[in-house]
Amino acid sequence: MNIDKELIMTRDKNMDNIVNAVSYITKTSKKDLLSTSRLRNIVDARKTIFKLIREIYGYPYLVMGRFFKKNHATIIHQINSHDQLMVTDKNYRLTYNETLDLITKDADQFTTSKLLLKEKEYYQTRLDEINSKLLKDE
Repeated sequence: MNIDKELIMTRDKNMDNIVNAVSYITKTSKKDLLSTSRLRNIVDARKTIFKLIREIYGYPYLVMGRFFKKNHATIIHQINSHDQLMVTDKNYRLTYNETLDLITKDADQFTTSKLLLKEKEYYQTRLDEINSKLLKDE
């Protein structure tokens, strides 16, 4: 395999793992995180993603922009907004720190297959809770 192609695949996997971790913590779908949605919770989650990728891997804005199909200036703006939110928004700061802790404590936990298994467990638990409530109501 070509070294450049291998490097790109590794970078993409690293960024994808950060997206998976943020998706897990914020309970936002990966599809929404990669969309063009302007909903506050999704935009804030994206800011977290961009900051973590920049902080942990130091990838250039251009590389991040290509992966997320965004202009590099958008990435810069989102990271600057992140820095402001860390000072002014307690909930944002808590979510960011929780995500950072999760990633740094168990970096391998958010590979795609493991995340899918956790997601399946979550939905199964929710389904069981709903069924239980329905049975009680009858």
